[in-house]
Amino acid sequence: MVERVAVVTVLYPAALPFVAEFLADLNAQDDRSFTLVALLDGVPAGSFAGARMPVVELAASGTPAALRTAAINAAAAHADILIFADADDRFRADRVRACRHGMTGWDALGHDFTPFTVGSPDQPPALHRAWDADRAISALDLRDGTCIGFGASACRAAPAQAAAALVDPGTEVYDWDFYALLLHQGGAVRFLDLPLTRYRQHAANLIGWGRTRDLIRGARIKADHYRRLTAWDPGYARLAGGFARLALRLASEPDFHASYATRPPATRVGWWYDLTLPEES
Repeated sequence: MVERVAVVTVLYPAALPFVAEFLADLNAQDDRSFTLVALLDGVPAGSFAGARMPVVELAASGTPAALRTAAINAAAAHADILIFADADDRFRADRVRACRHGMTGWDALGHDFTPFTVGSPDQPPALHRAWDADRAISALDLRDGTCIGFGASACRAAPAQAAAALVDPGTEVYDWDFYALLLHQGGAVRFLDLPLTRYRQHAANLIGWGRTRDLIRGARIKADHYRRLTAWDPGYARLAGGFARLALRLASEPDFHASYATRPPATRVGWWYDLTLPEES
């Protein structure tokens, strides 16, 4: 039996300028046997006029995390495999086909992506140097970093709904929480070493290379993430406490903040992943 596929997105006002390119890349897929499922957050129905595939549009509102969970639940009614897509990104013409084929025997996959800025040369693929090709991903892999961005991943509908039901609607790091929970529930996840998504860099959507983001906020994000996972593994409690203390030191000790900000980053991908506990640096 051929498995049904849905491309799943949330469309919000800031992404409207990029919808034409988003849709052009979906129309150009060499496998168009999929449904586009889109949650519309403050944008009009009919935003995907001209689509060459079936489109399901649902009006919704809420936090970014709540909208992603709602999108997963909506798409699960139409598909067995969910391919996640950010509405301001672009895609290789074989993305649907590669994800469909790559999901064979797996509950989910994350694939590589290429950051790009209009008018500048594309950056090299973001993950292939850090992750072995076609490897299985474990919960330990996601403890300190990631090889799964939500807009560069796919998941089977049933485990996606099970993991999404556990995600805190207030989280700022949906993909990190979602895939950690899926793995702790026994999901089998792989890394696919293909840069199938072009991740658009613009003022409202920067990947955060280097040390340009707020260290204090990043430490708090990590503390909250680990706190949410303590029910699955008590080892997360140490990390939650450590990053909460790190955030406090960064906020209250200017000399420590200055020295911490100059240390080499732990990873190239994602600004909060660069943060390590001082005793582990």
